[in-house]
Amino acid sequence: MLLNVMWSSVVFAAVALCAPSSAFAIRLRTPAPSSSSTTGVIYACVDRDGELRLINPNFGGRCRSNEVSVTWSQVGAPGPQGPAGPPGPAGPQGSMGMQGPAGPMGPAGPPGVAGATGPVGPAGAAGPTGATGPTGPAGSQGNTGPQGPAGAQGAPGPAGPTGPQGPTGATGPTGAPGMAGPTGPTGPTGATGPMGPQGPAGFPTVRAIVGAKSWNSDIHNVWGPVPDLQMLNFQMGKAGPVAITWQVAVPMNGHIVTHLVIDGAVMPGTNMVVGNTTYATTIGTYYTTLSSGTHTIEVHYRTPYAFTFDPTADFQSMRLQAMAFDQ
Repeated sequence: MLLNVMWSSVVFAAVALCAPSSAFAIRLRTPAPSSSSTTGVIYACVDRDGELRLINPNFGGRCRSNEVSVTWSQVGAPGPQGPAGPPGPAGPQGSMGMQGPAGPMGPAGPPGVAGATGPVGPAGAAGPTGATGPTGPAGSQGNTGPQGPAGAQGAPGPAGPTGPQGPTGATGPTGAPGMAGPTGPTGPTGATGPMGPQGPAGFPTVRAIVGAKSWNSDIHNVWGPVPDLQMLNFQMGKAGPVAITWQVAVPMNGHIVTHLVIDGAVMPGTNMVVGNTTYATTIGTYYTTLSSGTHTIEVHYRTPYAFTFDPTADFQSMRLQAMAFDQ
């Protein structure tokens, strides 16, 4: 309990000493952080011995577990507003304004007072009629009365509001057409359009397979495909007639039979048999109609005799050919 009281006293003393005064006697470990000028607040830590250490939180500065965080402002609170200063001297006299318009003419002055009429004299004797005297000169014009003083110029009146916009005038008659301008440059060529459907072909689609590898016969006398003579992906663009031919020439020394298989079914009447010869050649031709799509065309054989097919020998060859009219 006594230790906590002493630690609280140290913190209180550190905070009290952080204010700027001549009594600031705590030892500083680090210079004041440069970033304190941006916020106007100084951050520091005080340990149990009363030593003050300035930190910059913007660059990772933190107080340790044995320190207490303290802060104070760099600048004090603003003072009260001072009294108003005396009025400044009068500015220079402005330039003379524009002359105002002439005032209206003043009224005419009143006529002068008529003089008093003299007494009538006695009638004299009538004298002889004298000659008519010359006409006397015209009397002088009376003096013009003084002009009245010019009236003071009135203040300019406020500008009146903008009047409403008038209605749109009627459309004028269409002018005569202008002369035709010169022809502009030719524009760029447009993109190529999509390819149209293929037109009818003048020749049928032909596909041929020639045996090109050696193989040994199966002597179990059961049907099986002739190696290489298999069209497993024969395409028909549309339904149409197909002519199929095949040839198998091998060193027999016995007999062999071949037939045609389409889509897994044996075509009737396609068995080709030859035997009891040194070299045996089976040749077959078959005409049929196939639907559009994918088909398989194969040549199968069976024999009980053993032989080896050699595609390089002059007396041995194999071929399967299909000619489709599917265009």
